Amino acid sequence: MSDIIKIGLDIGSSRVTAVVGKLNGNKLEIISFGSSNSSLGVTKGVVKNINKTTEAIAAAVKAADERSPVNILEVISNIGGTAIISMESRGNLMLDGSGSQIQVKDTEKLTANMYNNRVQPGNAIIQVIPQEYLVDDDPDGIYDTIGVPGFKLEANFLTITSPISAIENIEKSIINNETGINEVERKLLSPIAASIAVLTPDEKQAGVALIDIGAGTSDIIIIHKNIVRFLTVLPFGGNNITDDIQQGCNVLTEQAEQLKIRFGGAISEELSDIEVVSVPGIGNRPPKNIPIKNIGIICEERLKEIAQMAWVQIAKSGFGNKLSAGIVLVGGTSQMPDIDTLFKKVTKKDIRIGHPNIDLAENSFENLDNPTYATAIGLLWAGFKSFDNRDVNNKTFLGSNIPAPIVFSTPIAKAVEKKKQPKTKDDKSQTSLFDMFKGFLKDDVADKDKY
Repeated sequence: MSDIIKIGLDIGSSRVTAVVGKLNGNKLEIISFGSSNSSLGVTKGVVKNINKTTEAIAAAVKAADERSPVNILEVISNIGGTAIISMESRGNLMLDGSGSQIQVKDTEKLTANMYNNRVQPGNAIIQVIPQEYLVDDDPDGIYDTIGVPGFKLEANFLTITSPISAIENIEKSIINNETGINEVERKLLSPIAASIAVLTPDEKQAGVALIDIGAGTSDIIIIHKNIVRFLTVLPFGGNNITDDIQQGCNVLTEQAEQLKIRFGGAISEELSDIEVVSVPGIGNRPPKNIPIKNIGIICEERLKEIAQMAWVQIAKSGFGNKLSAGIVLVGGTSQMPDIDTLFKKVTKKDIRIGHPNIDLAENSFENLDNPTYATAIGLLWAGFKSFDNRDVNNKTFLGSNIPAPIVFSTPIAKAVEKKKQPKTKDDKSQTSLFDMFKGFLKDDVADKDKY
């Protein structure tokens, strides 16, 4: 069993999730967990209010810290949002020596050089992902060039950028005295993190698209032959469904969220034509009866729109006909009943709901086998393994000479980590938004996770 403990911090549009874990053999054991509402600070994956986001992070970290065997001082965090841009680029490097074998330092240098490329003003490169390599103008791409003799090394890259302001806002929200976090060990794109947690090796080899439908955005990533080929972010998610219900049914936003969670479905024909739900009136107005069928129609139409927009992006990527493993859905909204059926109708591809249970230890702190936590658990996994097998083979994942994708300002003085005994009291920090408003609706349908 490894003594190394890592912390994944997922900053989403509806919640912040902190997950603490370690390796138990080749399994990931989750030993602590905390979550809090972030909707007042984060909009469409971007930190808009630093103070509110800091409060959400602090609450999630405090909840996780209650049962963590170490003080939470540094985290592996995500980065996302609608301003993320991915573009193709190409780099080359003349090798030292006369036809000597390519070494790890050569691929590292080539990748490092790509971080010096010019991007749009106000943006910064947050990640550079190599595609196939080419040696001495050979037109046939090579997945791994280590040990191949040659004079010239080239590669295609997927270069991903983000506005500098968005990066700085994340930094300010995480690293401060209120959260107690002194350092971000690494930052990873949200859909890449989710892919680590839910995609199988066979899927990544055959070709698969992962769509993370969160509250504020829908992130799309395509992996083919074990390489990240495409990545984009759509500005639509579960919150848009809530807004549609709020406007269409003339109810409060909180009521619309509950109606979506408890009665929503992606295929409206599966819902009752005669059942209604009674919703308390606004102010002193009398309650109103809302047909469940209407809620389903609203959910179906918005989800159909998201599915269509996602498929347009996948088709434009050029990999739409290379998805032998189909599409995997994650994120809170992927829990909507029959969403897999709807996406299959729109995309004509095999669909499955992704659960972050790959190599997850049975004795984990909590049962987090839920699509909502795919990114958080993927971030935790990122402390122990890479999304690119070439990093592992080259032993460059940790301590690499490649520049860190995100450059932070000097953190505040780092405290000495000290061991502490896990708390035994009940964890009451994970009250859901639904529990806060329980009783609003007059029915006896079982609670569901928020999406």
